[in-house]
Amino acid sequence: MSIEDMQAQVQQVVAQVQAQHLAEQQMRENEKNAVAHYTTALFNSVDISDLTEPAVAKAESFLEFFD
Repeated sequence: MSIEDMQAQVQQVVAQVQAQHLAEQQMRENEKNAVAHYTTALFNSVDISDLTEPAVAKAESFLEFFD
């Protein structure tokens, strides 16, 4: 194997690692956005002035989704 072949392989591995890192960053960002979206939806769906048992149960069941 020539030096050029080894350099090409190293460059390919570096590109793969960078792509994987970028994909993982995007996945984490998407997860954060999803949690923010659903948390907002939860608070918008609960009438704070009427925290009755059904409302509390609804909030608890929603939060269990993230456990």
